[in-house]
Amino acid sequence: LRSISVKSTKIDDDGLTSLLAYSWSHLLQRIDCSHCEKITDLGLGVIATRCTKSLQTLKLARCAGLSDDGIILLARLCHRLRHVDVRRVKNLTDRGARSLVARSYVYDKYSSVKKDISLSLSLFRTFCSINEPTHLSQIHPGTTNWKL
Repeated sequence: LRSISVKSTKIDDDGLTSLLAYSWSHLLQRIDCSHCEKITDLGLGVIATRCTKSLQTLKLARCAGLSDDGIILLARLCHRLRHVDVRRVKNLTDRGARSLVARSYVYDKYSSVKKDISLSLSLFRTFCSINEPTHLSQIHPGTTNWKL
């Protein structure tokens, strides 16, 4: 088993802990937790510790219970992680985003002036100072979608 999706379910931190208690969890490369509003930094910590050596893609779009602390832990522990989708994670600030950018992850963050959750110019400059501009494959208006 290399991939699991709990997208749009009512799974919480306890459910995620139970799911990742199986012996195969350390082999997971892709996890989709998008739209799981009950997952918090505690659940993200479970993912980070159980999937440390294998996780490459993690989708967390619209996970309202996450914050910088969980994202920073994830960036610190999951060295193979290359794609993190954090669109519309409202509690994510530049502090958490910077930890992803510093690791040169693909970073997706929904940004909209109307929603007032856009990333700061200083974070974008940080990203550009770490990565050559030629590494940016696309930047869409309304969505900051940086790809290496």
